[in-house]
Amino acid sequence: MPDHRSSPPSPPSSAPEAPLGYVAHRLSCPLADQTPSGRIILLPAQVKTEIDAARSLDFQRRAAEQIREEEQRLHQARAAKLREAHAEAAPDEVEDPAEANTEGKSNASIDFDPSQDGCPAFFYPVYTKAELAAFKSRIGRSADKEVRRRDEDIARLLQAKGFERRIGMPDLPQEMTEELREQMPHFGEVIDFLRDHLVLAAHCRNGSRLPPILLGGEPGIGKTHFAHLLAELLGTAVHRISFDKAVTGPTLTGSERRWSNTTYGLVFEAVCLGKHANPVIVLDEIDKAEARQDWNALAPLHSLLEPATARRSKDISLDFEFDCSEVTWIATANSLARIPDSLRSRFQIFHVERPDARAALAATRWVVQAVFGELDLHNFKRPDNFVAVRLAHLTAREVQHATRKAIARAVADGRRSVTLADLPDGLGRDECTDSGTPGGSQTKEWLH
Repeated sequence: MPDHRSSPPSPPSSAPEAPLGYVAHRLSCPLADQTPSGRIILLPAQVKTEIDAARSLDFQRRAAEQIREEEQRLHQARAAKLREAHAEAAPDEVEDPAEANTEGKSNASIDFDPSQDGCPAFFYPVYTKAELAAFKSRIGRSADKEVRRRDEDIARLLQAKGFERRIGMPDLPQEMTEELREQMPHFGEVIDFLRDHLVLAAHCRNGSRLPPILLGGEPGIGKTHFAHLLAELLGTAVHRISFDKAVTGPTLTGSERRWSNTTYGLVFEAVCLGKHANPVIVLDEIDKAEARQDWNALAPLHSLLEPATARRSKDISLDFEFDCSEVTWIATANSLARIPDSLRSRFQIFHVERPDARAALAATRWVVQAVFGELDLHNFKRPDNFVAVRLAHLTAREVQHATRKAIARAVADGRRSVTLADLPDGLGRDECTDSGTPGGSQTKEWLH
């Protein structure tokens, strides 16, 4: 397999001496000819630099294609081996997997989803049979009838769902990350990190956990949108906590049982009552969290973000121990200075810059289409590209609001598509008009 970091070999040192401002360039051979070319021409130095750069890019592209083909071949071979192992183990399986004792089990098990053309589905035990039995035995001790009734309902639900939850993983991680890059190109560094981790995880049975990620950067550059899109491409659930509102420690890990309004936390709800062992939990604007001693919303994260302690996490309201070590944590912040050092050290930190013109237009297209998809309108045309062009200079939140308002105006007017006049705050005005185009004048020079 070629090394994608290397470049094609440069001309040998035996090339004739070139006059000032020119360099020798050896012509390429036909693909079928493996012998070195003897044809050498003189080129201006700038032209030579451009040719070498084009050669290097082509070499890297071909190397990447070979790597991708090799990854697909390995993935298919691995899936075939898993099918064989599954067929051999089938006679020995217990009749009721939910009754199997998962005490002390830490590795993900593998099953097959018929809807995925034989691709393996990974499952992870999030609590044990012993823990569920202990939880049931404690229910009758509660003096509060409402709490006792709640715990009984949860125990029945946990018993019915079984001990394992699905691990959401993309079938082809490299293609998934490239799709993510097309929609959020200014998150390139983060996407490279995710690609490397997911490619490795696809070949390692115990490597599915994504490290906690902290996205720093100015408001409105799409940090929260990126987290939601990542969850969608992973095929897992997403839960969001906005720290610009009143958030306390019990929000994550549950409130004290002695309180009359005791309730379980978001982490238990996402993992034990959900479908996935690795849901995406978005800690939005974590730098705005309250730091009072009696109201520290960030304190539980010190143990939740560490795999060793997260494997034995406990919901305070239920007094129930479970494993949340597979959760994908994504935090966003405008200023990292307000986040404690002890917490920052637990994250992979990335600073995201405001997108350039091309990246802004790509991100805006995605936001516009996402809003349209959420509304799920019947017999309504998707917004044309001119909407994204007119909104690309706005923040992601502003694009959301403007798109919703434009669609609402069109619907209220009885139309099935958006026009320039529907865009709010004068965004549809143009100095030059062209009634022949829905987007107005095509001659105005937009920065994007």
